Amino acid sequence: MPELVHGVDGKREDENADEHARADLFPQGNLLRDEEQRHKQQREHAAVEDRQPLGAHGVVGVEKELCRKVEQVKPRLVAVGRVGEGRFAEAERIVGRQDDAGGKPHGDRREQPHTDKRAQEVLLLSERVFVDAEVGIEEVDEADGMFDIFVSGSDQIWNKHSNELEESEWKYMYPYLLCFTNKKKVSYASSIVNMKDEELTYIVDKVKKFDKISFREKASCDRFKSLFGIESNEVLDPTLLLNSEEWSSKIGTIPEKMINKKYILYYALEGVKKTRKIMPKLQKMAKRKGCVLVVITPLSCFTYSKGVINAIDAGPKEFLGWIKGAELVITNSYHGTLFSVNLGTNFYTLQEKESTDNRIKGILLKLELEKRIISDVDSILYEKEEINFQDVWKKLDIYRKESIEFLKKALKYE
Repeated sequence: MPELVHGVDGKREDENADEHARADLFPQGNLLRDEEQRHKQQREHAAVEDRQPLGAHGVVGVEKELCRKVEQVKPRLVAVGRVGEGRFAEAERIVGRQDDAGGKPHGDRREQPHTDKRAQEVLLLSERVFVDAEVGIEEVDEADGMFDIFVSGSDQIWNKHSNELEESEWKYMYPYLLCFTNKKKVSYASSIVNMKDEELTYIVDKVKKFDKISFREKASCDRFKSLFGIESNEVLDPTLLLNSEEWSSKIGTIPEKMINKKYILYYALEGVKKTRKIMPKLQKMAKRKGCVLVVITPLSCFTYSKGVINAIDAGPKEFLGWIKGAELVITNSYHGTLFSVNLGTNFYTLQEKESTDNRIKGILLKLELEKRIISDVDSILYEKEEINFQDVWKKLDIYRKESIEFLKKALKYE
């Protein structure tokens, strides 16, 4: 009998809908309460390490590029931005475990050395990071006198409607707007996504104080230009700053029993109701193509005994491994889409026709892959068209060079 655990960081669907979904999925019995509690604890402690590990906010790509491509830049740098889905408190759990080692207590505002080897390998963080249980201006104030250039990015750090900031006061965006310093400020691949024009007036004065501004979406560049006369550059998401070959060293192995099997990967950030609706269609597709169905759905976790594998426990490297080895990826995730493109895996991206989210459409239009956006799995049940990734990568390489050049110029210290 399958088991289900619903909800991780992010918005939950209506509780009644969840209960109805449970009843439909599990007519033979109830949830195992101890299993639900175990998953709840995992969710609370694994925002960085196990959920949307690589590329959720582009930490790996931008850090490596800053180190590898801009070695001639001499001033010390610190990146003040998001690490994983949660705040710096989540980052501290894996990169600053001082409690057990007799170091500083959790929440100490002084800089902490990294002690977790796996985190250092995966996240490629600087030698020191500023962390605190509550992120605010005061937590990074002391960094002002220690560094010459501050880089803020990437992802939705300037979007008031992101999971992290939706229910928070505006002041919690201030660290991402680098309000604590008057030193040189650079924005890399920040995203405002679906903020309203009037909401942007809350941050425009702070954005104007940046020396170099770049957005991840062209639409964001256009809006700031038309509304406020602010010039900016469109750049790639940091995960795309590394090419397929460079990512290859980060790819982990999938379970041995799956190495020689064909499988379709479904990676999506949907709740119970929508996952329940799409699952039979995915199973039908997998059966028709002679594949196993592998599922990674952090907001609605399933375990099946027949033909479906729940890979929710995949770590950063394994996550890449599942994408790389798949016959096909079905996803509604921006970064699920980007990694499929970069690793050369055929994919389709689910997006509702009425969606106002231009992130996925924007990058796929640049790469002439907009036909890979679908609104329903039914439309591709019999689809066999494959992507010519050599052509895609040639286009991507041009944009990659432009983005790296932006970084080099922006980080030039005068």
